[in-house]
Amino acid sequence: MSAIRERNRIIRYVAGLALAVLLAGLQSCKVQTVSSRKSAVTSPEWTYDVGNRAGKESVQARTAELLAEARKWLGTKYRYGGHSRSGTDCSGMIMELFQKVYGLKLPRSSAQQREYCSNIGRDELQAGDLMFFDTSKGRRGVSHVGLYMGNGEMIHASSSRGVIISRIDERYYTDKYHSSGRVLASSPKKTDTEGGGKTRVKSAAPVSTITIQPPVRYTEPEVPLPSIEAPAEIPTLDDVINSKIDSIYSSMMD
Repeated sequence: MSAIRERNRIIRYVAGLALAVLLAGLQSCKVQTVSSRKSAVTSPEWTYDVGNRAGKESVQARTAELLAEARKWLGTKYRYGGHSRSGTDCSGMIMELFQKVYGLKLPRSSAQQREYCSNIGRDELQAGDLMFFDTSKGRRGVSHVGLYMGNGEMIHASSSRGVIISRIDERYYTDKYHSSGRVLASSPKKTDTEGGGKTRVKSAAPVSTITIQPPVRYTEPEVPLPSIEAPAEIPTLDDVINSKIDSIYSSMMD
């Protein structure tokens, strides 16, 4: 009987050790799978719209080109109906500048160019915008146009002095000021005429306007953990021991 008890003790020890090794292996497999899943999901915390950033830089470069081209006209003599550097009027110079830099064909007169623009306030002026004036004492409405250069200055073709740069806060220009506008990116499209024979104009996107999308915070997606199917039934230590004892006992009885 002592031999049988010793054998039973050894069997219990071996069975317990085997079960502990089995459970440790299952736990290690689960931890490694979760860790590999998490390490595979990596991404920067912030993302930016590269296209919009490039678009903003392009607008700034075009505006700088427009102002540089405008300065080349300084000193050009005034000529009514002219639109070249041998002689120009105010709207002729503006028309040629936007044609060369943006490829846009603006209307010929300052009043028509005003209708081409989107309306902006004087306090919203940016370099490249247009300023309109009524120099006819209210008889004709808009009759003069200048290109805003920034820093309170505009370049324009004066009927008495030719193409010059003037301060927009000079008394004459503050008195004659009519409105300001931003040139549209494409020609206005005419629609059906309204009552009175007036033609409505649809606005397009301004040349110097760019929309910058705000950064979008990246959110790590939830990764479902793999399902590990456990054995249909894990025998308890007592079940293993009793099964081994029964097997040994049966072999001894045979």
